[in-house]
Amino acid sequence: MALAHSQSANLDLFDAYFRRADLDRDGQISGNEAVAFFQGSGLPKQVLAQTWAHADQRQTGFLGRADFILQLVRKSSRPISRHPEEVNSLNSSSNKQPKLIKRY
Repeated sequence: MALAHSQSANLDLFDAYFRRADLDRDGQISGNEAVAFFQGSGLPKQVLAQTWAHADQRQTGFLGRADFILQLVRKSSRPISRHPEEVNSLNSSSNKQPKLIKRY
């Protein structure tokens, strides 16, 4: 029961990230919107580019809500020892976003 609640809370959080990243409110995240969203993450540009390439496998230049959330779920469930630089808070220009915390 606690696991289901935790997964639901994560999906709610990831949905909030999607809404924040979708700057023009068109229901999809463009490459430019992704850059704007993740600019404060501190991740190297190469890591961000690889993540985008993996996420946008159809090479449409956009991610829908499901694809965007799937990538966040994949990143949040990856062991921290594989990509320690991915543990950073995401910052917006006006206030800090919640941290994406890796599971051990």
